[in-house]
Amino acid sequence: MVELRAGLWRLELRTRVERLTREAALLSTAPAKEQIKNYLDTARAVATERRTLRGVWFGHDVEEAWRQLREAERLILETTTDPEQTIAKGQTALARGKGRLPVDDSRMTALKAALKTASASGGGSHANLSLRELSADVLIGAWAVSTAEHQVQLRFRTILRSLTLALAILAILAVLVSLRWVVPGGLIPAPKGSPSNMVLVWYSCSEP
Repeated sequence: MVELRAGLWRLELRTRVERLTREAALLSTAPAKEQIKNYLDTARAVATERRTLRGVWFGHDVEEAWRQLREAERLILETTTDPEQTIAKGQTALARGKGRLPVDDSRMTALKAALKTASASGGGSHANLSLRELSADVLIGAWAVSTAEHQVQLRFRTILRSLTLALAILAILAVLVSLRWVVPGGLIPAPKGSPSNMVLVWYSCSEP
């Protein structure tokens, strides 16, 4: 996942949450629906509530929201029993995998074959189970690659922000020091007057 600019990522996250909420409503397995609801509620909270300074700085809350969203999507996939929905989700998983996994990846190859078989046969309980498992494998693989890429971006952003903060602090200290010269003999006020008339005052504490 590539993090979207501030504001847009909230819209993307809310859109995904609402879509998965509608899909979860069609499931018949009550325990799974409750767990999916918990995942989606956590993701929705990050997308709608005010973020903490720590969350804004490090971005861990957004990462956790996407993780919860993916867990909900995986659980919906694993509990879907409708053959057409299973095939559609398999095709979605294949599309996700194409953007992240190598073309010759064994999981991609197996999923392509399973989709071809399921489409030709119309699906069955055993075929649906196999297709769901293969689709989940591809999704998990694609998510792992996406998460690793985003972690690199997140670390770089954190380092960049830390350097910016350090430079800002140094700039403030430089301004403060320019207002008072610190020397072994004590504090000497900076010369008064306009900057263009200021002269550098040299002070020596050594004996003549």
